[in-house]
Order: sequence, then C-alpha cells, then structure tokens
Amino acid sequence: EIYAAGEKPIPGVSARLIVEAVSAHRSVHFCETTEAAVLLVERLASPGTIVLTLGAGDIGRAAEALLDRFASGAGGDG
Repeated sequence: EIYAAGEKPIPGVSARLIVEAVSAHRSVHFCETTEAAVLLVERLASPGTIVLTLGAGDIGRAAEALLDRFASGAGGDG
C-alpha cells in the first residue's frame, strides 16, 4: 500500500489504483502483506528472474527473506 511520509496523502491514490493502471499493459499482482508478496514471488520466480523491490518500511525484509529462501534452495524452480 502507499503510506504518506510527512506529506498529506493524495485522495484516491492507492496501490490498487496503480495496480489497475499497470494491469492494462502488464501482468501485475497486488499483495496485502509483505509475507504474501514473498510467497508469491517465491512461487512465480524461476532461474534468471529479476526481482525488484521498491519502497519504504518493511519491504527490505521481503528482499532479505527472498534471498534467504533462494539461497537455501527453497522456492521457485531452483
């Protein structure tokens, strides 16, 4: 989701709005939680997949969790 970082939120702007706009052109997924995003990427990723995480807050933990899972051989196709 999108959270204000000192500025006032823009009414009507949300992660779902962005997902809807992008989905008109690309395959996109929205996850309610960081854990759900990690599980989704783990399931969808295959060797050579590039995973980019952007944002503030706990999204850094998602990248760390994915690295740990893939390094241990869990998830994806390898």
